[in-house]
Amino acid sequence: MKSTSMESILFSKHDEFIKPKNAELPSIIKSELANVPHIFKKYHYPVSSWPVLLEKEMAKEVKLLSVRIPKLIAQIPTLYFNNDIQKIADFYLEGNTTLAEFTMMCQEKQMIASCRLDVTCTNDGFKVLEANMGSSIGGWQVQSFDEEIRSYHLPLHENDTKDAYISRDTPVNYIEFITDEMLKSVSGIGNEINLFLSLSAEDNMATQDTLEFFQDMVNEVHKDKDFKMNVFTSNVDDLYMKQGNVYLNSSRIHGILDMNEKEVPSIVFRAYLMGTIYFPDNLITHLHGDKRNLALLRFLAEEGKFSEADNQLLKKCMPWTVELKSKLVNYKGEMRAVTDLIQHKDDFVIKPFSGLQGKDVSVGKFLTQAQWEEIIDETLDSGKFILQEFCDSKQYMAPNRNGTWTPHKVIWGMFGFDSMYGGVWVRMSEVATDVGVINSATGAIEAIVYEIL
Repeated sequence: MKSTSMESILFSKHDEFIKPKNAELPSIIKSELANVPHIFKKYHYPVSSWPVLLEKEMAKEVKLLSVRIPKLIAQIPTLYFNNDIQKIADFYLEGNTTLAEFTMMCQEKQMIASCRLDVTCTNDGFKVLEANMGSSIGGWQVQSFDEEIRSYHLPLHENDTKDAYISRDTPVNYIEFITDEMLKSVSGIGNEINLFLSLSAEDNMATQDTLEFFQDMVNEVHKDKDFKMNVFTSNVDDLYMKQGNVYLNSSRIHGILDMNEKEVPSIVFRAYLMGTIYFPDNLITHLHGDKRNLALLRFLAEEGKFSEADNQLLKKCMPWTVELKSKLVNYKGEMRAVTDLIQHKDDFVIKPFSGLQGKDVSVGKFLTQAQWEEIIDETLDSGKFILQEFCDSKQYMAPNRNGTWTPHKVIWGMFGFDSMYGGVWVRMSEVATDVGVINSATGAIEAIVYEIL
């Protein structure tokens, strides 16, 4: 393929990677044949055999957003609600002040969970579409295809060039992050750390594969450490408390990751507040993951509540967002009725406060007027949806499923683990078949990102 005026997913290295031998390269990796862990032999989503390359300046922006946005979200209860329990209860928890009290107990521990920002790069720069919080967020799986992808491209595996391209190992970064958090926050840890994974019990074989994958990974991460980490899973109801500590059988558990968003026993919450267990998926994590927070961040930035640098960052990267209610709002410096704004369907997206995989997300540009009006009837004033400015992705040349290089739109998934940048991956959707929502569950192709050093 010849170079093109449209940016390629290979950016400045496009011509260096496009070689005759790659003409027959399959566009999608056959995971059952790939050099990947057993758990991903039947990976549900298509993974591109081509990398996405990230130039240095772009990589700086990615790292900044990944780390700063979650930290700014964590300040919302204080800066917007003044830690007022009733206001927090009314806004997030349907007026449940008891639940709000417990949520703010978690807030006071100042623990930031893992975060994945879903971001699009528009002609006006990066725009943060949502912030997903907690241990259940996906996207890290694609990193297991790194070795296979490097084997396809000479610049990624030749001795004199491979070190010029780095791909952040998100799951390894996450293991290092949660290990540090457990060592800092949990009392009474000796030379063994026991981590419990709350997983779905529907498929015992898949659960066992997940357990083995995590155990192998933590063994590799901690091979030179003076402690050992053991990974367990079981029914969460098998956990019990003794003398303030949580146990599974005879093993004391030091950390719990809720990777299936299941309700954990109350003893876990009690132990977390007592400091005897690390539990990042606590109540405050769910509050931080509310999509209305994007609107609050932009409002706080416009009010000058953060540092000048953070205010400017938010005003640039946060799309205009409001609750989908019949009310007057400030839209581009003018007070407008939401009911009037939503008549311009091509300019807006409707999405739920919470949710994953693009479920119940409606992009006006890709709907008929009748479809849009039906969705408005169902969502307006329901108290469950937001109205967000439509931020269209720039188009990048990338291979489609048939191996033909065509224009694609891209969503960047940026991981932040407190002050640690965790890495980035992308989902790509061909412009010719664009339906507005770019998500793995709706047919997008996943790809690994390599930073150009």
